Amino acid sequence: METDVTENKTQPTSASVDEFIEGNENTRRRADAVVALEMYKAVTDLPPVMWGPSIIGFGTHHYVYDSGREGIVPAAGFSPRKANMTFYVGDEFEGAEALYARLGKHKKSAACLYINKLSRRIRQVFIEKGVWRIAYAPYGENPLNVTPNGTTRETYLEIGRKARSQTHPAFLNSLKETFGHLPPESFIHDLALPTQVVVKNSDILYLHGYLLYGALRRYLDEHPEIVAPNILETGTARGFGTVCMAKALADSESAGKITSIDILPSQEAIYWNCIRDLEGKSTRFELLDHWKELVENHIIFLQGHTQIVLRQLGMSRIHFAFLDGGHDYETLRMELAYVSARQRPGDIVICDDYDESQFPGVIQAVEEAVSSGLYKGRLFQSHGNRGYMYCTRQEST
Repeated sequence: METDVTENKTQPTSASVDEFIEGNENTRRRADAVVALEMYKAVTDLPPVMWGPSIIGFGTHHYVYDSGREGIVPAAGFSPRKANMTFYVGDEFEGAEALYARLGKHKKSAACLYINKLSRRIRQVFIEKGVWRIAYAPYGENPLNVTPNGTTRETYLEIGRKARSQTHPAFLNSLKETFGHLPPESFIHDLALPTQVVVKNSDILYLHGYLLYGALRRYLDEHPEIVAPNILETGTARGFGTVCMAKALADSESAGKITSIDILPSQEAIYWNCIRDLEGKSTRFELLDHWKELVENHIIFLQGHTQIVLRQLGMSRIHFAFLDGGHDYETLRMELAYVSARQRPGDIVICDDYDESQFPGVIQAVEEAVSSGLYKGRLFQSHGNRGYMYCTRQEST
């Protein structure tokens, strides 16, 4: 049989996907497109390509009809159209009918799913199906994979006592000489018990709490004209560093706000691998209840992957940042690019886990930012090979 190869009208182009999305005049559609783009990229691990004037595709699929006609189409894709978000999907998988029934308001054709708003509920349905399995913080019921069974209160207290006994006078003296401020040791150790004292094979170390407090206090001293600084943190975890920065704001009588991003939830109860687990699952807010005033006055917790959340934030200026989320080169490079574009000379960014043996990607991303002239870096070596890179924004060249 002779094959009928007919060229599809919609073909891949070299047009910019980002420019296409940014050019969408519909605010809701533009925001949904940003989320969908990152979801598809995370799941497919493929670069987005424009197909025709309005379809964002990932990969290719070679189809052949019974008639012999064949062609190439995107393996996956979507289009932020004027009327709705259009997702190119099929029905040929188990449970498809039940899945679509859970989506709520939508329309469906043979190969397309039409959704007016990409709600959290719809994202969750996709996640449960596995189609978007890591797209929007699918943390599950036990993301840290821990249970308190077999771990006693005395175990946590002993770990905490050991961490307390390990003094680091040279490191702390260096911070004091550089920044002129250190938080009370009792505050640091009390906060560390539920947020840093965990069961793990390596030593417990939370010196970054002193660094964050001292560096932020110094910044506020040098910039009294900034009444309400914007602070960004990636990698909230249990909130130790976040609360240390909130303490610095409170002690400086500053109205600043900390926007902290993590894939773990703040308002849903989970196990945190800490002493609080002995009382059952808790939310991040419950975990930090002793420091409730600092949290309520100075902290905004956001959940999601930084590559998604950052593109949705409306931060035009970031005075101070602590980057401790992804420890790979691509993630930190992206975060540094986002922060540097919103900082002015003298603003600060601190990068955690500056350790060649464990996190070479962190070293590479930071060194690129420093060697480019965007930042002047100073390394604070804490313990062994681990350090924190303190970077000051320079004049743009």
